[in-house]
Amino acid sequence: LADAEGLEIAVLTASPLVVCDLDLLAALDPGCSLTVELSLPAVDPELARSLAPSAPPPADLLAAAAELAAEGLAVRLRLRPLMPGINAAEGSLAGFLAAAAGAGALDAAASPLVLPFGAPRRRFLAWLAATRPDLADPYRRLYRLRTRLPAAEREALTQPFRRLHLAHGFPRARPGRG
Repeated sequence: LADAEGLEIAVLTASPLVVCDLDLLAALDPGCSLTVELSLPAVDPELARSLAPSAPPPADLLAAAAELAAEGLAVRLRLRPLMPGINAAEGSLAGFLAAAAGAGALDAAASPLVLPFGAPRRRFLAWLAATRPDLADPYRRLYRLRTRLPAAEREALTQPFRRLHLAHGFPRARPGRG
């Protein structure tokens, strides 16, 4: 890839260890359109630990984003998964976007929960019943016979994020690249 020019490269990760490749990423960046995307379920450490117990703490991901951005790389933070009643409240979204801006991210995004059939669904619904029993039946209804939210519910879920996304100044122009 280092010999190619004009490529669009996206590195998608949920690990702050991406900074170990900072030299390589910086070498690729001048000849390509490079974006490093870090995903996290929440910026609140307790909520993040509850949603993804084995994931790195949000502070570590935000520090990695800041380190990458400080080197001039395009960074996007992704709130993933976005879940009604869990991490989709306006305050939570505003906190995520403020943290993304503070880390120097050029953009931020949110991806609604995809709930596959089988064991992942059973584990998620069991976790939900144990931690948020008030949401178990609504989630069963929302995801009944489907893996994604219906279009109307997806639109209602993502609309506050899109509004706050713009209010926090996203997307930002990349210096020297427009």
